[in-house]
Amino acid sequence: VTSMHERKQLMYDQSDAFVVAPGGIGTLEEVIEVLSWKRLDLHPKPVIFLNIDGYWDDLFAHMRHSVEERMNPADLIGLWQVAGTVEEALALSA
Repeated sequence: VTSMHERKQLMYDQSDAFVVAPGGIGTLEEVIEVLSWKRLDLHPKPVIFLNIDGYWDDLFAHMRHSVEERMNPADLIGLWQVAGTVEEALALSA
């Protein structure tokens, strides 16, 4: 692929669910866009964070804070699920 936008579109088109493994800034960009699309009802696909050793806990805390500060609607928190193992993530994505 030649751009991040093209990469995300390909990921979206070929995915039945989004399992978010621990990652860096590219992973954050991808998951925020997928959550935005879900919030706008552009897709019904499950979004599952693979939260190994609490990797995503700070992001979840930030999301809760953004809701408390009324920067995001309360239903934001329900847009994803959390799995502690790969097996759990696969079960949630089925």
